[in-house]
Amino acid sequence: MSRIFTFSILVFLMTFVGMQTAEAQMPKRYATLELFTNTPCGSCINQNPGFFNRLSNFSEDVHQISFYPGRPYPSCPIYQANESGNIAHKDRRGYGYSPQVFINGDESLRSGQMSVAKFEEATGGESFLYVNVEETGTSIVDVAVQLQTFDVSPTTEGRLFVAAVEREYTIAGAPSNWEDEHHNVFRTFLSSVDGDVVDLTNSDQTLNYSYTVDAAWNENEMYILAWVENPDNDFVYNSGTRFDEAFSGTNDLRNIDEVTVYPNPANETISLQLPEDFQLTQIEITDISGRIIGVSNISQQINIVDYAPGIYTLIATGEQGSKVRSTFVKK
Repeated sequence: MSRIFTFSILVFLMTFVGMQTAEAQMPKRYATLELFTNTPCGSCINQNPGFFNRLSNFSEDVHQISFYPGRPYPSCPIYQANESGNIAHKDRRGYGYSPQVFINGDESLRSGQMSVAKFEEATGGESFLYVNVEETGTSIVDVAVQLQTFDVSPTTEGRLFVAAVEREYTIAGAPSNWEDEHHNVFRTFLSSVDGDVVDLTNSDQTLNYSYTVDAAWNENEMYILAWVENPDNDFVYNSGTRFDEAFSGTNDLRNIDEVTVYPNPANETISLQLPEDFQLTQIEITDISGRIIGVSNISQQINIVDYAPGIYTLIATGEQGSKVRSTFVKK
């Protein structure tokens, strides 16, 4: 049985105060591997199967995405499907050959050189940053990327990349000298191709995105990969997908299904339905960029008359720092 609360909100700009405690569990660090490959590439055909075979033994610790730079093979159909996105990321990474793997945006080597020892070296450990991805919808997908910091960030600013990925893709009728089976294929960026700037001094923020599944993609194979880089050296701090194990640290948010905002969409006011055991202490609302636009004290109801039309995230904080959240739309 849930209780229904109504609140009022005074909307103003503020700086979020982190709630990190010395006892907090640290998030798992996932290795982020970016493969640059091409379909008509003989070296790719020879090296990539072994790479993906070894990768399968580390699937719970690695996030992998495949880009198709179109050089020296502009006939690659996956490259042709999104030339601008593939070229932009090729240029950012300083791509030099196929098949090339970048490990956490840093070290690079051929896919055939990604030995078991290299996978073991790349995986394991913890990160100060938790990247949580939630997706709703099928042909039109709404995406919420939650970023939580649990320790002092090496920098104050990060770059968030959010990419739509097709898990398995087969090129029907491919020539015999082409690679026809492809894994974790980059399809499009939801973020800027150069990444969206995020404030890593903000201990808890959510950025919202949306995309439409192209008719040429298999919507059952689509998912989002999000990662955050150091803007100074491109090092990937951590990454996330909806398939990851839940993190249960001190600041971890509870399941989105545990809180309901209604009416949704709304014009003037919204109310909140919370779990029976949730003792509310504060409400925050962020816009689509993750910027905190308001904080509320417990009162009557949330007034959103002055909000611009769009998608917002509501984060409710309870005792001991427990949190629940949901999204709503202002019409």
